[in-house]
Amino acid sequence: PDISLAVTSKNENGEEKKQDVVIVPGDGPKKISTSGCADLVLNIMRYEPDFIMSGDRIGSRSMLPNNPAILLFTQCGENDPETKWLFMRHKMSHMGGFSNGLNIEFDNMETQYDTGLEVVTDPGSVWVAIGALLLIAGLMLYLFPGKPVRSKTS
Repeated sequence: PDISLAVTSKNENGEEKKQDVVIVPGDGPKKISTSGCADLVLNIMRYEPDFIMSGDRIGSRSMLPNNPAILLFTQCGENDPETKWLFMRHKMSHMGGFSNGLNIEFDNMETQYDTGLEVVTDPGSVWVAIGALLLIAGLMLYLFPGKPVRSKTS
């Protein structure tokens, strides 16, 4: 899926600037420049389409995007990297706030559904076809035997 993040930063005057960033999980880190951070690296470490937490284990109930969540890695320049879970359906400001003054929200997601058809060959299909034809021929001979043969006895 294409995941849209809303990155909000403050400039020198204290004005907020919002920037939309689209990231695809598995494509690797993406570098952007914001007013709060010149070299911001964003990377989706983990994507869960239907987030669930059971004890200390995190997983997904299904492959449908019912409760999508991402584990986002961020690093601003030489600062220490941070990772946080972001949720699309539950916008929590305290979850999206990073120590470098940036606010990142999981804004939107576009899913792409693919379907595939795989064509293979089966080496035994010829024998199955021959068996089916013999079965049909035997059934035809049984149901329609033709004229009865009578011997001539005097």
